[in-house]
Amino acid sequence: MKVKVISVLDDNYMYLVIEEHTRDAIAVDASVAKKLLEIVPKEGANLKAILTTHHHL
Repeated sequence: MKVKVISVLDDNYMYLVIEEHTRDAIAVDASVAKKLLEIVPKEGANLKAILTTHHHL
């Protein structure tokens, strides 16, 4: 499993968790959709779900 930590906004992070054999992935706290949609194809990942743990501004 690979966890990519992605810096967003001024002081937040979102995470892309990728299963390395299938390339299936989930995004956690994806507060900036545009950035996520740029990174997913670069990682060769198949985004399956987005999980939000709390509100992001």
